[in-house]
Parts: sequence; C-alpha cells; structure tokens
Amino acid sequence: MARRKKEGPLTVGYGGGTTNPEEFGPELGFGVSMYEQEKEPILIIKTSWGGKSLCVDFRSPSAGPYDFSEGPGKDYSKLLCHFIRDVRKDLNTPKMPFVIGVMGVGGIASAETEAKVSPRYRGIKSGFQKAMAAPAAIDEFKANVFAVKTGEFWPTRLAEIEGKQGKIKTQIKNEVKKMEKGVDQTKMSKNEKRAFRRKTSAFSKKRQAELVAKELTEEDNRILSLAKSSQGFHYFGCGKTIIQIGDAFAKALMQSN
Repeated sequence: MARRKKEGPLTVGYGGGTTNPEEFGPELGFGVSMYEQEKEPILIIKTSWGGKSLCVDFRSPSAGPYDFSEGPGKDYSKLLCHFIRDVRKDLNTPKMPFVIGVMGVGGIASAETEAKVSPRYRGIKSGFQKAMAAPAAIDEFKANVFAVKTGEFWPTRLAEIEGKQGKIKTQIKNEVKKMEKGVDQTKMSKNEKRAFRRKTSAFSKKRQAELVAKELTEEDNRILSLAKSSQGFHYFGCGKTIIQIGDAFAKALMQSN
C-alpha cells in the first residue's frame, strides 16, 4: 500500500492507483469548489479500499456483531447511520458533516430502466440507491448529512456508444463460434490448431474494423477517445462526470449548518 501513497498540492494525478499522472477523482472538483467558497487552505485526505462493505469490513462498533443472516445490502441505511454516529463520537464532533455519494453507475434507477433489467435483478439498483440516500432524510441528520445522486451525472452519450461496441463484440463472438463449430479441432495437429487460432484472430480484427466503421460515427469515436479512460463501473473514467460529482459534493457540504 505504501507505494500508492502520494501527497502534494491539489492537481490531476491523484486518481486510480496514483500511478497515472493524468488521472483524477472527485477530489479535484471538490477541492476547487471548496477553495472558491472558503478562500483558505483546505486539507483533503483521500483514501479508498475496494471490495469492502459496511456489513462486515467497515462495520461500526455500535452496529453490534455481524449476524450471518445479514446480506451485503441488507439494512444498509441502518449500518450507514451507525457509521456516521461512531465517526462523530470518535472524533468528538457531534455535528460533523457527511456527504453520501449515492452510487449512480447506469444513471438513476427508474421504472423505465428497471424494465430493461432481468427480473432476477429488478429492483436491486433502485433499492440500493434509496438505501444509500435514506440517512440524509432522517431528522437526526437533516442539518448536516447530505446525499448526492451521482447518477445525475452519468455520461449517457458515452454509455450509448459503449452499448454499440458491446453489440459489435457480441456479433464477432458469435461469428467466430460459427467458424469453430464447423471445424473439428480434436482432429487437428498442434500446428493446425495454431494456424486456426491465427485465422480466427485475423478474422476478428478484420470484422472489428469493418463493424466499427459501419456502426460508429466519427463523433462516436471522437467522444470515446476524449471521454473514456476506464470501465463503466467507474463511470467510464469520464473526466466531466468525475468533476461534476466532486463539485456536487462540495456544494452539498456548503449547506451544512
């Protein structure tokens, strides 16, 4: 973990694993907006630890011991409230403001978006977004806990282009499967298998170029080259989106009494 530590004046380069000098996270938009408001030095301590949960890994003491009947998303609002109270208690700051960045990958869940989801997963996203935002609405926290719906900044246009690329990949995959189905590779020698793999690889690259030229416009490619630097679960690494989220966090914090 030590190799990922980085410090210095706020600028680009504090995103991801801090190894790419061009990457940044919400801290950039947040820091700029806060300074514009406060006009004084601001200390930002940014940390992240993926693949963890409030249910187990970050479970607050006041939440009590883990119950095996609990699932990762069960009682999320309750666990988040415990977390806020315990941090305030530990720091002896009973009104310490909190901003909750409500997960917004894919945008804000609605009846329209839920209808497109497999019945097995329907309601999970909307339920989780509501659970994340819920603590900000209770009387105890209304004055100093705020929920920012990051889905409002979801890069819809970029997601649409990614959808086109996904269809292209699926089509090529199916076409390669047809090629493989028509050949009995069990009867091939090692050299013949290598030659066949080279053939399917060359076919895939050729079809990729053909379908991209057909399905993606010049503007689509321009947006991809400028706006995408990561996968969808990271908001595609879209700089505009990340800046807007950070700015929204700062503006929410400014409402604190």
